[in-house]
Amino acid sequence: MGTRRVLRRLLAAVAVAVACTVLAEGVLRTAVPLPGSQRLRLRQELPGLAPEIVYERNAFGLRSLSMETREKPPGALRVLCLGASTTDQPTQSTGDTWCGLLERRLEGELASRGVRLETASYGRGGMRAPDLLRWAETELLAYEPDLVVTLLGVNDLAWPGGPDYAYDGRLERALPAVAAPAPGLRCRDVSQLCRRGHLLRERLSRWRALGSGREVEWHSRNLPELRREHRERPAVEAPAREPDPLREFSDAVEALLAFLGERGVATVVLGQPVLWKPTLSRAEAAALWFPVNTPGGYVRSGGAWLAAEMERYNRVQRDHAARHGAAYLDLDARIPKDLDHYFDDCHFTDRGSRLVAEQVLPLVRAGLRERGGSP
Repeated sequence: MGTRRVLRRLLAAVAVAVACTVLAEGVLRTAVPLPGSQRLRLRQELPGLAPEIVYERNAFGLRSLSMETREKPPGALRVLCLGASTTDQPTQSTGDTWCGLLERRLEGELASRGVRLETASYGRGGMRAPDLLRWAETELLAYEPDLVVTLLGVNDLAWPGGPDYAYDGRLERALPAVAAPAPGLRCRDVSQLCRRGHLLRERLSRWRALGSGREVEWHSRNLPELRREHRERPAVEAPAREPDPLREFSDAVEALLAFLGERGVATVVLGQPVLWKPTLSRAEAAALWFPVNTPGGYVRSGGAWLAAEMERYNRVQRDHAARHGAAYLDLDARIPKDLDHYFDDCHFTDRGSRLVAEQVLPLVRAGLRERGGSP
């Protein structure tokens, strides 16, 4: 008799737990919003940039003026800007980033035609093409983008190629993180409770990174030290690297554009713009800090070699874009290589961001027109 009573109580407890779970799922689906955005007010002393900015990410880790839900609202058009720190732009408020400026320029045109526009940017300092490929394979489609704009290349040029660098032509083997996710649904794809738990974990992780300054103030806090270290590195006018990191970059860009093209996502590929050029003024040379990783370690390279290498990486992007039917813009040829538009090797001043947005705008407008936006 005692065993039956315990069994009945256990079954009753299970039934209550299931009922509570179902009720919680229903409430979350209908009434409770997703976790809010992260917002930090920051001061900085960098030329060409506002002395005080608000750095903000939404609940999904994206910088956006308008995106409030992972799911795209009915009738809306979405543009995702993907890249690294030159896309995330942690030295600018969201509305002053080139992605935010695109939305401000286009939202009025689209609103007059009854179309809502949402833009968002995803980028992290130091990200390379394989990192972005992995994110796209696992996360991008959940946002249902109509158009993707990519800005890649400078990190792929500078950071790989060191003493332990190896690449045999297989992205999945060389970089397991790039491998496509295992088939099947994840808990957070079907359960609001799992989704909130996942988002909460992500949010706490981002708060720690933001609060420590690792993701936001690396320029403001560390730029003088980074430049000092750069001046002390061995000067190598034209470094030799074997294997050539360009091959890995090329394969990752190829895979990313194939992934987007196979899923019908329109794409604009931007050639990475940089301050690098054959002849740098003393002030321009002093602003640099990007080293180049080689089999012998990090070195300080000459402007002519850096500019030629960046052109080589951008040429690969141009060729892959042509093969996959993506639009390509040689942004490196459109942004003046001076300290009015850059405050270091590749990061934009406010003026630089405005010019980037102006140059990219026609291609984004054309891409949205094909998607029914008719701006």
